Amino acid sequence: MKYKREKHSGWCRAGVYLASPDEEYHPRHSRLTIYGGKYVHYFDFRPIMKSVQAKYQVNERQYGFQITDCCLTVFTGEQDMDDTTGNRKSWYYPWRSGCCIKTELFDAAGKPWLVVKGRVPSEVEKVQPAALYVVKDVDGTLVQGRLTSEAVTHRKFDRRGWHWLGYLWPTQRYLRVDLKWDKETGYGKGSWKGGNWGVSAPLLPFPTPHDWMRAHCIEQRLTIMEGPL
Repeated sequence: MKYKREKHSGWCRAGVYLASPDEEYHPRHSRLTIYGGKYVHYFDFRPIMKSVQAKYQVNERQYGFQITDCCLTVFTGEQDMDDTTGNRKSWYYPWRSGCCIKTELFDAAGKPWLVVKGRVPSEVEKVQPAALYVVKDVDGTLVQGRLTSEAVTHRKFDRRGWHWLGYLWPTQRYLRVDLKWDKETGYGKGSWKGGNWGVSAPLLPFPTPHDWMRAHCIEQRLTIMEGPL
C-alpha cells in the first residue's frame, strides 16, 4: 500500500470514496481518498475492482460521498464526464440555491434601457444597445468587441419546499458585463487549446464598463484602437 497527502483548496469539506484504477493518477491501483481539514489523503493498493472501457476513455468506478460548500454528492458506480449519465447524485443545500427575479439592462452609455422579469430572452440580448470597441489582438489582427452591461437581482432559497423562505431573506443585486468578439482572440486561437470568443464577469470593483474593458484588455495584452463607439 502507498500513502500520500496533499493540501487542497478547501472546496471539499469532507468526503470518503473508493475508486478503481484510472488512466492518469493511479493506473495500476485502486485508491481510497479521504478529505478532511486542509488535507486530502490518498491510499493506493492492489486493484479490487475493474474500471470500464468506454468509447474514448477509461471510466473509473467510484463509491462514497463528498460534502462541498454547495451540495452533498454520493457516488454509486461508473463515472464519466457527463453529469446526466454518471452514477452519482447531488443534493444542493436550499440556502445556497437562488433564482433570478429581475434583470435590468443598460444601454451603451450605462443608462437604464429595459427591465425584464427573470432572465433575459436571447432575442432581447441580440438587440440590447452595446458599446463597440475595435482592438488589436496579440498577433496584430483587428477584432471588434461588443460590450453590454446589466444588473441581476437574485432571491435565495429556490429549492422546492423552501422557496417561501426567500421572501424573508434580503435579495442580492449583481452588476455584470458581457463581452463578445466577432473573431477568436488570444494566444490559443487556431490551436487545440482554443482562443477567446468572449467573457461574462462581475463589473465590480470597476466603476464603469469602460474601466472594466480597459483593465481586461491590459490583462489579455490587447490594444484598444477605437471605442467605445
